[in-house]
Amino acid sequence: MSRKTCAAVLALALVLPNAAYASERPRDCYGIAWCGCWLRHHFGISDKRLNLARNWATLRPRVSGPCVGCIAVWRHHVGVMTAHGKSPSTAVIKSGNDSHAVRERERSIRNVIAWVR
Repeated sequence: MSRKTCAAVLALALVLPNAAYASERPRDCYGIAWCGCWLRHHFGISDKRLNLARNWATLRPRVSGPCVGCIAVWRHHVGVMTAHGKSPSTAVIKSGNDSHAVRERERSIRNVIAWVR
């Protein structure tokens, strides 16, 4: 890669820091709904059955409610809780494929089907 190209890529990364989020999608997660796949890579798990979000609900141990570091499983999404939300019905969740990016934001936890540690 030439110096000009390297400089242009670095300048673009500095101007558009959120562009880096798109590159966080693991290579083998293209072509699928990738929240489960991203979380699997995040935790270093090789079981591809976990690419499907709801399959995370089959893991043990399950816990009775939200906790920092626990996995929140919805029917069609999965992420890891990083902090409590501003209300009891929300939590800060880090997940892949959240508006086509890896994001960490406050989300409703009302429809969570399972919490897994």
